[in-house]
Amino acid sequence: MNENKTPRAAALLPIAVFLVLYLGLGIVLEYVLKVKMGFYQIPIVVAFLVAILVACLQNRSISFDEKLALMGQGIGDKNIVTMILIFLAAGIFVGVTGRSSAEAVAYFLLSIAPAKLAVAVLFVVACFVSMAMGTSVGTITLLTPIAAAVAKDSGFSLPLCVASVMGGSMFGDNLSFISDTTIAACSTQGCQMKDKFRANFRIALPAALATLAVIVVISLRVNVAQTPSGWAEAIILDAQSKGLITQRTQGVYQDQITRLQFAELAVNMIEKATGEEIAPAADNFTDTDDEMALKAVSAGVTSGKGEGIFAPNVPITRQEISVMLNKAIQYVDAAQGTNTLTNTSTVLDSAKFKDAATVDSWAVESMALLTNNNLMAGKDGGVAPKVNTSVEEAIALIRAIYDKF
Repeated sequence: MNENKTPRAAALLPIAVFLVLYLGLGIVLEYVLKVKMGFYQIPIVVAFLVAILVACLQNRSISFDEKLALMGQGIGDKNIVTMILIFLAAGIFVGVTGRSSAEAVAYFLLSIAPAKLAVAVLFVVACFVSMAMGTSVGTITLLTPIAAAVAKDSGFSLPLCVASVMGGSMFGDNLSFISDTTIAACSTQGCQMKDKFRANFRIALPAALATLAVIVVISLRVNVAQTPSGWAEAIILDAQSKGLITQRTQGVYQDQITRLQFAELAVNMIEKATGEEIAPAADNFTDTDDEMALKAVSAGVTSGKGEGIFAPNVPITRQEISVMLNKAIQYVDAAQGTNTLTNTSTVLDSAKFKDAATVDSWAVESMALLTNNNLMAGKDGGVAPKVNTSVEEAIALIRAIYDKF
């Protein structure tokens, strides 16, 4: 006659010990002691052996030899052996190909896909990697650092990037032939693997396609950060180290710079050079009350477009930039008692710049001073006075002048 035994929560104590040792110490190392890859510093075998020791100390009515026999019977179960073989095969796969293989796939797809689809690429990569590895957790730990890097260097939020990796990992694990949970589910429920995959496919694939569509829609609405052009990379890095790049100009390097963006760059440069904050002027504009625009007016860098208009979102021309920069230089020189523009010639070299005659009269002096002091270069054989400027070109100008102070 079989004896009915009352389940006890104490039976879960070995598992609890394992989780506390492995996860607890991993969290302490990773987030408290700030040890890089803290979870990988915990020897999982040690935590496992401690948990087994706890199990052996329970139920003293059974001898130690009998406990070893029971553990052997449990380990010898067909489902357990199958999962162990899967883990061994997965370990061999990782040992031969290395973690760098999956990372290489991720970085390759990210390099050829449009920047706006970076999160969608993370999702697709997670789907295939988890399907190949047979583990969702392993895929998450592998691709999450890549997702964090994507979030840092783009306009996408970190939660969105990580969630995409997690969703793709769950999808792939759900349809992986070598997933331990798949093997266990089929074996314990007595169903054919093909039937399980047929059912899962009908559930998981529509959900994955819907998720991918949502990710794409969200991604297209996000302003993705741009990387500097090749010629500007070193300049941008140097400008960043000197604090010359403002929030409005961060990550939009190829865009045309607007009047407000450049006013902010000029004000920031002045404050960095003088070490003093500029007090905003009174708000006399009808189209903006932005503090940076009012600071630029207070410093005499600009007075707007006239008739109470600042035109903050209008792209700025090179001749307008030259006037604002010249006035910014005058402000810094007056504050520091210096003379930045050593060449005081206000004659624009018509022999050097074929379009010198097209510069408006109010901008000739400023363009001449900047070009004669090698602070503003020509463009396409001319000075291009009425051509708009990219953000990275404007940053290059700001950096060149700042280095003169």
